[in-house]
Amino acid sequence: MAKLTLTDISSGYLTQTAYNANNTLIEAALENTLSRDGTAPNNMTAALDMNSQDINNCNDINGVNVLQAVAVQIGGVSVVPGDTLSVATAANVPNVPAGLIVATDVQAALDELDVEVVRITGTQTVAGAKTFSDAIDFTVAVTHDTNLILTEQAAATDPTAGLAKMWVKDDAPNIPMFTDDTDVDYGIVISDVAIKMKVINIDDWDMDATTAVNVAHNLTATNIRALTVTIRADTDTDFRDLGGNYFDENIAAGHYDWDATLVKMHREPGGWFDSTAFDSTSFNRGWITIWYV
Repeated sequence: MAKLTLTDISSGYLTQTAYNANNTLIEAALENTLSRDGTAPNNMTAALDMNSQDINNCNDINGVNVLQAVAVQIGGVSVVPGDTLSVATAANVPNVPAGLIVATDVQAALDELDVEVVRITGTQTVAGAKTFSDAIDFTVAVTHDTNLILTEQAAATDPTAGLAKMWVKDDAPNIPMFTDDTDVDYGIVISDVAIKMKVINIDDWDMDATTAVNVAHNLTATNIRALTVTIRADTDTDFRDLGGNYFDENIAAGHYDWDATLVKMHREPGGWFDSTAFDSTSFNRGWITIWYV
């Protein structure tokens, strides 16, 4: 079936009418063709039959389904529906080295990153010095077969408000040091015996009405090496040792000792603590500080 049939024109009556009719047919036929330059309309309104001919030099083929088992060239390889495509592995994908990465393929570049990166989780050995631009919080678990290694140095680095430092002074012998955030250094005394400290609240004690109270220490008595009792006045502005002398050198304010289970505290009649300044209840009267092994 012809797509366009024109009327032959000869001289005579209605020549102009036939000419115009032919022009109308030509215009309609052009509107029904595909445009090379994309002039609209340029879309198919029916299936396009390539009659087993090739489509050459195309880029992307965008569609829903490929229904015919025809060969398609992908990367120079002919494939048809149902074929399995082999995707190149990372080792076969080229990489252009840049920055600290020297690998020339993607897999080797990923391997370099895996070695260089410091992971957030998991076990990893990190080599070399690392410099951080800000403070970091971390937890180190030191077990019986693990060493915490500190580099020797002549002095602590510049102080930072709110941050203290543990370091090792490079004297001979080395001295473990603690430096507070005001840049004050404290040497840490090392002994063969580890001394521990425990602080216990005295809790209620109306010292004006009650001469003595006892508080359980929950320690082995023979492991206690030293003990102090700090008394707190009702005003919460006056703190004194229970065993001191405060107004008469011949009258002690009080005394304390311990036995197998208790710290025993006693205030002297007529002494400093025998006063309404120390009679509040529902009030922690002070603290017992114990050093023990």
